[in-house]
Amino acid sequence: MRSLIVLSLVFLIYGNPIQRVSTASAGEDDFINTLTGKWQGSGIVKVKTTAPGIAVDCKFRSIADEQSLSLDGICRAFVVITKRISAELVIANGRYSGVYRGARTGPATLGGSREGNDVALKIGWAGIVNGDQMAQMNIQRRGANQLVLEISDTDPESGQVLTTSRIELMRRSTN
Repeated sequence: MRSLIVLSLVFLIYGNPIQRVSTASAGEDDFINTLTGKWQGSGIVKVKTTAPGIAVDCKFRSIADEQSLSLDGICRAFVVITKRISAELVIANGRYSGVYRGARTGPATLGGSREGNDVALKIGWAGIVNGDQMAQMNIQRRGANQLVLEISDTDPESGQVLTTSRIELMRRSTN
């Protein structure tokens, strides 16, 4: 029931991406197209704000057009553990909205906007994570060949916003 309430609030605030039909502005189109490609890198992921970080190696493929961005990848930890991660975003009127898959609670809603090279997205988890159902995801482009994917959340004990996931990716050649 809580998931339905959070999903309803996200749609109320950001709108339904399926009903949006206007295209992204020329600036958004130019930015989104720079994210298309194959990406590889590593980082740290925490299951909870208080948990120790787990080192991961990841590979992603992203496809973009004037109205959408799709990131699809796999992260590995301890050589044998793999996790598929993806984000599907629709861009309309300068707003980004969509779904993040890969969380242990199930698909999460995403909604936000871009400022410069940073796409800031609010996450609506499908279940309770770190005491609530909200977090923040940032997709940051650093130059032509580097992306940083970061998730931060509020620690329920201290109230501090902490990084729970940070993956730095470099563009791979098409081979």
